[in-house]
Amino acid sequence: MYELFFPGELHARNLNLFDETTRLRLPDLSALPDAKKPAALREMFDKARDAKSPLSAMLYDVALVEEVRIIEEAGR
Repeated sequence: MYELFFPGELHARNLNLFDETTRLRLPDLSALPDAKKPAALREMFDKARDAKSPLSAMLYDVALVEEVRIIEEAGR
């Protein structure tokens, strides 16, 4: 969501979360039977959070953006 509201701030730090998510080529969950969706979701999560994934690094770095930090701290 932060990329929708603060694209300039994130993109200035090369945090292009939407682009990187697209590069993961995630499956279309609507095309899968319900029984296969939990496994597909787990696979998607694991792929995105893999330590070698650029998306994982971006998700960590987004917390360093001042606007995001302020919002996150206000929510505590």
